[in-house]
Amino acid sequence: MKRYITALALLALAGCTPRQTGEKAMAKAIDPASVSVEDVLLSNPDSVLREAINAYNEKDYASSASAYLAYVSHNNSDAISLYNLACCFGLMGDSTRAAAFLKASWDAGYRDAEHIRQDTDFDRVRESSVFRTTVKEMDEEAAEKSYGKNRVYVTAVSMLPCYVVVPEDYDAEKRYPLVIGLHGYGSNYERFSDIFRRSSKADTTEKAAGIDFIYAAPCAPYPMAGGPEPGYSWTLREKEMGEKTLRMDEAYITSLPLEILKSWNVDTTQVYLLGFSQGASTAYFIGLNHPERFRGVIAFGGWLDTAMVSAEALKKAKGMRVFIAHGKSDQTVPLEASQDAYKRLKDADLDVQLNQFEGGHEVPIQTLQFAIEWLGI
Repeated sequence: MKRYITALALLALAGCTPRQTGEKAMAKAIDPASVSVEDVLLSNPDSVLREAINAYNEKDYASSASAYLAYVSHNNSDAISLYNLACCFGLMGDSTRAAAFLKASWDAGYRDAEHIRQDTDFDRVRESSVFRTTVKEMDEEAAEKSYGKNRVYVTAVSMLPCYVVVPEDYDAEKRYPLVIGLHGYGSNYERFSDIFRRSSKADTTEKAAGIDFIYAAPCAPYPMAGGPEPGYSWTLREKEMGEKTLRMDEAYITSLPLEILKSWNVDTTQVYLLGFSQGASTAYFIGLNHPERFRGVIAFGGWLDTAMVSAEALKKAKGMRVFIAHGKSDQTVPLEASQDAYKRLKDADLDVQLNQFEGGHEVPIQTLQFAIEWLGI
C-alpha cells in the first residue's frame, strides 16, 4: 500500500458493492428544499483520510476500508485513495472488490503497474480469477496505448520550486543552521514544508513549532498522477533509471545550500538532511556520501540502500550524527529496515540513535522535535 488521504462519516462495509466496468449507477435524488450542506460536503476530508491511514496502520482493514469508502464517495476521481481501498479489500481476501477498486484506481489515473505487481497487500487475492483477469486487462490496455511508441528519457535542465521557512525572529546578521526536508514518494514539497506545523494527540490546536534554524523543503523532480493534489518521486522506477536519477538528486540537493545562501544567512557548516520514506532513503544516500557537506541525517520510516552507500563511504562519514525513527506498526516500510540501518551505521562508528515510536508510516511532531534536540540544531 501507500498513497494518502482521509474521511468523516464511516460507511457500512457490508453495504459496499463496487460497480463493474460498463455498469451505470443512478444518482440518488436529493431534495434541494431540505438538504443541509453537511449532507453533501465532506466537512473535513483530511481527518477522514487520517482515520483511514491510522486504521490501516493498526491492521484494522475493515475500518480503513470504511473510511476510504466515505472519502471516495465524495471524490471518486482520487486514484490513490481508490488504490488504497483496493489494498484493504486485498488484505481482507475480497478478490472481487479488490479487483473492482483497483480497476477504478487505474481508470482514475493510477499507472504504477510495477508497484501493483510487487504489492504484498494483494497476495491473498492475486491468484483469484477475477483479480488476474483485471490485472491482465490493465496490462493489455497499457500495451495498446503504448503500441508503436518507444519511451526514452532525455536529460533536461529545469527549475524546481523549494519552500523556505525561516524563524519568526529571523536576524539577517545571524548565521542559522539549515535543515533540508525530503518528502516521501507521492507526496509534495508544499505538504512537507509544514512538517513542523503539526498538532500532538494531546493538543487539538494546530501550532507552529518554534524553530531556530532555516528549513527548506525542495520539490522532487518526477511528477506522479492520480491524487487530489500534485505528487512527486525522487527517482524513476523504470529499469536502469533508479541509480541514474538518484545521482541527479545528489547534484541537486548538494547544491541547494549555496542557492539558499543567496537569500538567507545559512551556516554552511551546519546543514542537515531530513527525510521521510523514499525521502529518508534519499537522505541516507546523499548525506552519508557527503559528510563534508552535511553534519547529520534524520530518517523517518525509510531504508538504507547498502548498494548505494559503500563501506568506504561509511568510513569517511565516521562520527556523523544520524537520528533514525520508525513506527512500530508501519505497514509500508517494515521496522526491520530501520533496525538494519541502525546496526550498520553503529558498526561503522557513526553517532546514531534509533527511536521506535508507537504508530505507523508517519512523522510524529514529538519525535521530530526530539530528533532536532538530539542533533543540537
